[in-house]
Amino acid sequence: MYAKTPGTGLRFFADAPRAPTCTLPLESVARRLLKLEPANAARNAGTHAELEARGPDDT
Repeated sequence: MYAKTPGTGLRFFADAPRAPTCTLPLESVARRLLKLEPANAARNAGTHAELEARGPDDT
């Protein structure tokens, strides 16, 4: 996972290219906790954070 900021300015974390596909029901506890850390930090700082959200290119 790494942080991304595309031209739109929207900041988010994404899986590394060629990373194995991980669906939410099969997600490990460690991976879920890894995603919770920055989301909770963002929320505590007063911003909006979602653990799973579709990007504009997702179908």
